[in-house]
Amino acid sequence: MASAGSCAAADFCSEFAGDTDVSFFRVYQGEPASRLIVKKGDLLVVADMSPLVLGHVLLLPVEHHLSFAALIADGRADVRRLISWLKPIYRRTFGEFAVLEHGSSGDERTGACVTHAHWHIVPLSAERIRRSVVEDRLTPVMIPSLADLGKPPWSANPYFYVSDGVWHALFTPTGRQPKQYLRSVIGRLLSISDPEWDYAVVVRKHLLRQTLAMTEWWK
Repeated sequence: MASAGSCAAADFCSEFAGDTDVSFFRVYQGEPASRLIVKKGDLLVVADMSPLVLGHVLLLPVEHHLSFAALIADGRADVRRLISWLKPIYRRTFGEFAVLEHGSSGDERTGACVTHAHWHIVPLSAERIRRSVVEDRLTPVMIPSLADLGKPPWSANPYFYVSDGVWHALFTPTGRQPKQYLRSVIGRLLSISDPEWDYAVVVRKHLLRQTLAMTEWWK
C-alpha cells in the first residue's frame, strides 16, 4: 500500500476499468476478487479498501472528477436520486448514515489529497461528525440543497463535506489538517488510536469482507 501520508486514490479509475495492477488487488490478492457492491448508472458503491468500521463504503463516479462538487456541476450523474435509493437500505443494513468528502481542487496543500472524487459513507451520527469538525475550529457553511454543492465557490475550491443526506455542511480547509483529516475525525469518534485510522497503517480486511457479505442483497 501507499506509505502513510501519501495519496492512494489515484488508481480508482484503473481499478474499475478492470486493471489488476492497483492497490486493492495487491492488498487482497483476489480474496475477494472485487469490492464492487452495486453500480447505478454513472455511480458505483464499493467497500472501502481499508475500512474504519463495518459498513464503511465509498460512493464514486465512473467518470473522472476531482470532487462531487465538480461532478454535480457537470450535471450528468444523478447523485440525489442515488442517495434517495441508498440511504434507506444503508440504514436498514448498518444503522446510522453519514456522508463525508475531501473535495479536491488538485491543490494538495489544503490536505485534501484526492485524485478521484469519492464520498465516504459510514454508520455514524453525521451531527456528531459535524460537531467534531467544528471543535477543530473550522466554521461550517450550511447549503440548502445538494445542487448547491455544484455552485461556486465549492465547484472550484477544496472543501470538507459532511451530510446526513438531508442537511449539508461544508468547511474550508486551512492547510493545517492531516491529509486524511476526515478519517482522523472518524477514528477519534470510534476511539481508534492515532495513527491507526490511516488507511496505510491498519487494513481491517475482515471488515471489508463482512461489509460485502452484508450488502449482497443490495444487488
